[in-house]
Amino acid sequence: MFKTDRLKKYRKIRLKGNISPDQSYEVYVNYDNSGFQLVGTVLGSGSYVDYSSPQSIGGNMIGNSQIGGDDMGNIYPYLLQIKLTKPPKFRKRSIKFVAKGIGYVDVNYIMDYDIRTYENKIPSQYRQKQNVSLDGESNDQ
Repeated sequence: MFKTDRLKKYRKIRLKGNISPDQSYEVYVNYDNSGFQLVGTVLGSGSYVDYSSPQSIGGNMIGNSQIGGDDMGNIYPYLLQIKLTKPPKFRKRSIKFVAKGIGYVDVNYIMDYDIRTYENKIPSQYRQKQNVSLDGESNDQ
């Protein structure tokens, strides 16, 4: 996603989309296949949700015929920035969203903010220090 194989780190992630007031979702991040970690939760009732511009979803009319039930719901746009606490340096990263309630949610926009790049080293979790003799024959001297 970052178009470089160098080590990098970012401190904030911005999310934009639409959400219903009863819905919430969790944001997980996986750095270099080390397992997903929870980094934040987006709530449909949060202060970052703009309740002044609702959109209707779940229309139940096709032409003159009603299909489904009578339920129509409103969704509201949100824009949120999650500040990450001590993110590691990584080469690749994947993000997972898990909906926690019943309702509508979408993510239209993801932006990484405050990206830093570092030397092209092996990530620290894969580095091993090994004492090798000058002739290269014996280890752990």
